[in-house]
This record gives sequence, C-alpha cells and structure tokens, in this order.
Amino acid sequence: MAAGITDRHCNIDHTVALLDRKSVSFKKSGRIPEKSPKSYVIKLTHYPMFTYATTIKLHETDAAGLLFFSNQFKIIHDAYESLLETWGFGFATLIRKKDYFLPIVHAESDYKAPLFVGDKITINVTIAHVGTTSFTFAYTLLNSEKKIVGTAKTVHVTMDKKSSTKIPLPPDMRAAIKKFSG
Repeated sequence: MAAGITDRHCNIDHTVALLDRKSVSFKKSGRIPEKSPKSYVIKLTHYPMFTYATTIKLHETDAAGLLFFSNQFKIIHDAYESLLETWGFGFATLIRKKDYFLPIVHAESDYKAPLFVGDKITINVTIAHVGTTSFTFAYTLLNSEKKIVGTAKTVHVTMDKKSSTKIPLPPDMRAAIKKFSG
C-alpha cells in the first residue's frame, strides 16, 4: 500500500496508480468529495498480473518526437506477447503446436499524457474479463514517475485453426489465466 494513504476505504472499479481528485472514479460516490480528508485506503479490484518495461524508441515517434498514437497498440501487443511467452504460450508455440489461435476482435486505447523518445515506461497487464470463448486484457501504461500516461484494452477470442470458428477457451489457456490472475 502506498505511504500516507490511510483513514478511508473506497473500492475502485479499475486499477489506479495515482490519486487524482478529478479522474479517480468510485463505485458509490462517483468522485472523491472536495472537502474530504487528504488520505485514503484504496482497495484495488484488479492487480497487475504481469509487468512489462520498455523505452520509447525513435521509430515509434512522429516528427515532434512524440509517441505516434498507433504505436501505443504496438507497445501493448509487445507486453501481451511477453506475457504469453511467460505462460508457455509464445506465438511460436501457438502457431506451430496448438490447434487454436487467439485473434484480437476488439482493441481500444486512451492517451492520458504525451510520451517522448527515450521515455521509460512500464505496462501493467491485468485480466479484465474471462468468458466462455474469450478473455479481455486491460493495460495501464505508466511513465518513470509512475503516472498513468495511457490505458488500453484488448479482447481475444479462441478460434479453431481448421474451421475458423470460435471455440470454448481451451483448458490449458483457462488454467494459465486462472493461475496468473489469482
């Protein structure tokens, strides 16, 4: 728990890396009351199950040296690939040895602050949802000061390689998700 966060208990409906009176949403009140105490106990409902670190590279930026918007998707996909590798489901294994694919059927991304060439960032990955045939990863991008600079979400569906139809989440993948999501 962060130092100096005491006195009140609030359940937050998403991962929060910093306390900001204007952006933190609460299930009951909607916002931190303006005249409330300065300290809180925060119970996160989603904990990072995987952390990936990288540095913004020149080829990921535009002419002004800022991260080009579409490259946030590339960065979170790098985190996703690294996570799958730690689970024993790297793309080489998925493509060569499994009878299913995990295509992304939905992706969204929000940009909270600019990132520049050379910035060091951390991507925290959590499981946001697990269904019968799909799962959703949520990504929180943090700069070197641990401030949220971006968020993203990807929805993955398990698809049979031969029939190209969606199938129930295979037991080995479901077990990996359960093991690493607590």
